[in-house]
Amino acid sequence: MTEENKISSLKQIVFHFSIKGIGGVQNLYLNLIKELYKRKIVSKLIYYNNTWLTNQLNAAGIQYELFDLEKDNIEELNLFIKREDILITTFEFYIENIYKIKPYIFYWVVFPRGKKNNNQKLLSKFFDLTLRVLIKKMNEKNGFYFMDSTCSKTYFAYYGMVFSEKYLPIPIQLSDYRIEKYSIKYSQVQNRKVAVSYIGRAEAWKVNPLKKIITDLSSVASKLNLSFTVHIITDNINEFVKLLSCESSLSIEIQFHSNLYGNSLADFLKNNIFINFAMGTSCLESAAVGVPSVLIDGCFTEYPVHYKYRWLFENEGYSIGNIIDEHSITNGHDLVGLFENIVVSEFFFNEISKKCFQYAEINHNIVNVTDLFLIGVRTCSNKLHLNFAYLLRMYKFQFFKFLHLADKKWTK
Repeated sequence: MTEENKISSLKQIVFHFSIKGIGGVQNLYLNLIKELYKRKIVSKLIYYNNTWLTNQLNAAGIQYELFDLEKDNIEELNLFIKREDILITTFEFYIENIYKIKPYIFYWVVFPRGKKNNNQKLLSKFFDLTLRVLIKKMNEKNGFYFMDSTCSKTYFAYYGMVFSEKYLPIPIQLSDYRIEKYSIKYSQVQNRKVAVSYIGRAEAWKVNPLKKIITDLSSVASKLNLSFTVHIITDNINEFVKLLSCESSLSIEIQFHSNLYGNSLADFLKNNIFINFAMGTSCLESAAVGVPSVLIDGCFTEYPVHYKYRWLFENEGYSIGNIIDEHSITNGHDLVGLFENIVVSEFFFNEISKKCFQYAEINHNIVNVTDLFLIGVRTCSNKLHLNFAYLLRMYKFQFFKFLHLADKKWTK
């Protein structure tokens, strides 16, 4: 089959998300829509106009069709989506009026499932049962994919279901990598002043890991006679400062950066950073430009005292981070040991740089992931039909939406 025939045989691809701002899903959609456009596939997007994602697409000259959730009439969604279209969603199972159109549904799990609460109320257990019915159907119809083994394990633990584990890793753009470009940064070791970075939104579960990192960097500085500049790259500096509650010291200087993404972020990391700490897509972004990248885990509580760090390439199942708590036991290196290895020789530093890049290249290359994505799109037979389970999900959504709107109105 020719490429033109392959493209014409595709279902129309519609991406859906409803959270504004910048994050992993927005980056995922941006990279994928851009790569599809290179292949002469124009995507549809159910989202909001004048957001980071749409502004990035516009700046890159990418053609796409937009249904604006803020301005467009939801009753006219059937003019935007057709029955033969395939809807890509990563977060919500329910979109208003979508059940009337009955498109194909392709659910991409990019958020791990939380722990099961055995004390949950009867109504919540009932709604979980309806969700289980939907998941089972989607899995059978090739419409249910995990981004990594972390997500699949949490879903198995929550529902006790056996999935045919279909992985669709997070796609990223790769740099033109040459090891000699990065060797110059090793001079930071001779100067005893090392620049590290941390990338994450100003949310508690992303800030808590950095508190532990800064504490451990203090030990590294003392034992290895180093000082550090910690570059924090975030979306909301003021909020991050409040949540972090740490200040610069003699051995650790803290600097904040905002609005760094895309090529600007890549250039900053490539030219300045010795090691990057991050979870999710942010860790892949530094690996993609050859920066030694430490994958860390999200945490809503105090970080475990004896937390062990690991390089990105030491993970399995495409994992880009777990959700842990203060009792979690992790495998890897203590931070002093990790730095002792990487500062001992320029050769070892370059080897870690190369391994991180190769891991990203093999597992997350946008070209390869898009190929897998298109196979999934073509083989997905998960038609959305009006059924009891879906209606229950819909009414649950409407009920909580009503409470949210009422709360906003009553608290003005």
